[in-house]
Amino acid sequence: MDTSTIVPEVPTERKRRGKPRIPMPSTLRPESIASGRERIYDLSGMTHPSFWTSDGKQCRMIYVPRQSRLGISSHRTFPPNTKGYFYYHRSAGCSELAGGIRFRLCEGPEDFERGFDLLTPSGKPWGYPLLELACHSNSEPFLALAQAEGFVQEGTVHAVRELGLQREQYRSLILYSIAEPFVFDLAASKQDIKIITIKKVVIVSFMMQKFAEYMKSQDGKRHWIFPLTGSVKLQLELSMLPEHAPLGPTLVLRVLEVIKPVTMDPNYTGLVVVPPEPGTLVYRISRGKKRVVCMPIHRQRMSADILELAKEAWLNADI
Repeated sequence: MDTSTIVPEVPTERKRRGKPRIPMPSTLRPESIASGRERIYDLSGMTHPSFWTSDGKQCRMIYVPRQSRLGISSHRTFPPNTKGYFYYHRSAGCSELAGGIRFRLCEGPEDFERGFDLLTPSGKPWGYPLLELACHSNSEPFLALAQAEGFVQEGTVHAVRELGLQREQYRSLILYSIAEPFVFDLAASKQDIKIITIKKVVIVSFMMQKFAEYMKSQDGKRHWIFPLTGSVKLQLELSMLPEHAPLGPTLVLRVLEVIKPVTMDPNYTGLVVVPPEPGTLVYRISRGKKRVVCMPIHRQRMSADILELAKEAWLNADI
């Protein structure tokens, strides 16, 4: 590896309290990074590293937030060997809204294409989506760089800001198409899906209770119990099952793959939750029978918007 292309990973210039002033990336273009024209970063063990522009603007990033037993929010440190490059990601064929900053784990520029994206503990790619870059002033330096390199148009930034998203919204389960696969943490309590278009936020109230049961716990009180741990990749699809025909257009969940091993709490005494298996639909036990979890679109608060998204996603479907 040509070490002449790598700048020191921990800059010597420091702020008060001994915190390093880490320079901002000069590019988010994968091709420029692979050519060796970008610094390599080592975020291992950092809690909220701050990145600084040459004119003194700061952008502070975190790995993932967590809640303590007392309900106090804190931040996890970046995992060991978090070494690599920031870059801008947008999947081919996806809306410009679906872009964002990611971190590619690798040892040097020649390894960039063979590297892997940093993941969160649940198995989702870590990063800062455009929704957050555009709505949070702390992210302005990274947004400005993404705009300067042509990844994001000013009109798109304006449209995102007009949506009026709150921070809890753009940190929740976000999709940009109703048929987009997504990673789901089986132990998470965040349930609704928010589908973001250039004009509106469409909420699909579908996930609630699908992997949980409302039952008595050891303290004798009734709570929502989440007996499963692990994460899976899921996808919404239109049901073709004859038992759903009388309900009109109906959504179901397909399990695409297991991201993190699924385990059932051995102390779970309920009879409702069914562990998801790749290639099958999501099931629950209802009235003593294993039944496909379904969501008739007409029962949704935003049914007209969901129906419009379904028609766009499944052009040949009889809706």
